[in-house]
Amino acid sequence: MSIEFAMRNKRKLSRESPLARRGAVSPNLLFMPSSHTSIDEDAKSTTKHSETASIDGKKEDDQNVMIGAVGATWKEKLTVVLTTLFLTFGANYTLAALPVLKPVILKNTYYRGHLIDNAKYGVMTSASNLINTVLPLFSGVLVDVYGPSYIALFCSTCIAVGNLVLSLGASRGEFNMINGGEILMGIGNVTIHMCQLKIYAHWFRGSTVDGPGLLGLVTGFDVAIGRVFGLMGALIPAPLMEATGKWYWGLWLGFIFSIFAWVLCLVYVLHERTLPASRKIAQSMLHRRCMSPWQHVTAFLGQFWDHVVQVPAAFWILILVQLLQTGAVATYESNTVDMMVVTRGEDNVASLKSAAYKYSMHYAIPIVLTPIVGLGFDKLGYRNAAISVCACFYIVAMSLMGFSQVHPVVPMLFDAFGYTLNSVPFLATVPLLVRRQTLMGSAHGILKAFNASGETIMQVAGGSLQDRAVRHGKPMREKYDYMLYLVLTFKGLEALYGGLYHALDRRYFGGVMRMTEKQRVKKEAELGEQSYGSLCRPHAFWTVLGCATSVLIVAAAYGVFIHFWITNPDEKPGTA
Repeated sequence: MSIEFAMRNKRKLSRESPLARRGAVSPNLLFMPSSHTSIDEDAKSTTKHSETASIDGKKEDDQNVMIGAVGATWKEKLTVVLTTLFLTFGANYTLAALPVLKPVILKNTYYRGHLIDNAKYGVMTSASNLINTVLPLFSGVLVDVYGPSYIALFCSTCIAVGNLVLSLGASRGEFNMINGGEILMGIGNVTIHMCQLKIYAHWFRGSTVDGPGLLGLVTGFDVAIGRVFGLMGALIPAPLMEATGKWYWGLWLGFIFSIFAWVLCLVYVLHERTLPASRKIAQSMLHRRCMSPWQHVTAFLGQFWDHVVQVPAAFWILILVQLLQTGAVATYESNTVDMMVVTRGEDNVASLKSAAYKYSMHYAIPIVLTPIVGLGFDKLGYRNAAISVCACFYIVAMSLMGFSQVHPVVPMLFDAFGYTLNSVPFLATVPLLVRRQTLMGSAHGILKAFNASGETIMQVAGGSLQDRAVRHGKPMREKYDYMLYLVLTFKGLEALYGGLYHALDRRYFGGVMRMTEKQRVKKEAELGEQSYGSLCRPHAFWTVLGCATSVLIVAAAYGVFIHFWITNPDEKPGTA
């Protein structure tokens, strides 16, 4: 009877027990003496399973971060490309227009009642870089943490407002106002390009799942379209000045272009909101959205340092070796039109217009060649060899322009070939050395900060050397000699860097710089999460050296900039 009664009770509890109905506890366990122990073991098992699932989920998220959206349809990619390529329209146009207008700017811009000199012009052309000696270090992490779309919209707003202030300053001949506009524009200009690069890497970088991508080609197109905007900035201001009688109308056109870019940025932001989660760009702080402002700041600073220490040593080596090289090119380019007018023309609008047309070769030829170069890196590799070839083109161009009377078309032809190769090898190499999408913005931010610091130092120094040459009694045709000695020294060193990069790539970088895209994807599949080479991982020595160098070069950039901003001009532009 007792056995029969127990069995009836068991069936009853089986039907009525909420725990049994939910499947949390087996009905048999209700009659086992060690029921508490079994429940604890089940709970431990469930917890262990959850932890395993969490780890697997994190691995899956990391895998998605590495893959991106290269497998998306071309319709989706085309929408992204058409809106993203034009984000720097206004900024690139204005920055290209300023060198063309240098002879006019020197005669119509005042600082404390004095016409500005070449050093002040160097301050003006580098003003947009000043804020970017520091900002990209943080904005790169911001792009990684919060995604590029809304940050790009903020940057577009800064560019538009900066262009407005710059144009008003030009209309009034106010040096300080022009500088203020350039600084505002600089807040957005470099960071928005990092947003573009982040977007390209997400949509076009090859992966082991979807196969080879076309990141080099798309990067080439991005550089080429930037050349188109620069070409417009080189060609439009002089004829517009001749037609209107006002030299600053070319800069007002840059403001209109920046408004157009802002509208396109808004279109991209709205388009991204319609994408499924699998197509959206990975962010590093999705799980921390609901935080107080102070928590956001502390979390961001922690994230910032975490990103910096995760950057591989190979990347630090790349930017340390290239220190001041971008500045050398920028210094030469910002004085090219003025050199043609002074050494080969006359001091009038017709001569300026002729020089501007010749200078347009600097942008026109790379429009066609840059995408081909980018595709060549994808299909043929050997990104390191292009660095030495680029330096050789610049050495020939600078030497012919500054120390001969050959027709300017000849040096401009070599200059155009050098400009074609100038930045693409580095922009195409960074995503290969820094494989994680969530570190891409940080890496580009560090690169931009180094470049901006170098450009600030070299452009101001170049202007000061021109003034020094005039004070030393050199004729106007030779006032560029000291500047050219400086930039040629740097390009001579860079001509040797191709061999250095080849040795580093072969021994420490795993051959990633000379691989084709197909070879790289195949090797990445073989390596899995392992790095390409011994220096493609973070190393404390290179991280500390890179951070220390960045502090020193930023301090030098600010010191040089502020000194030459607040110093009264020594010479008027008619003699300097």
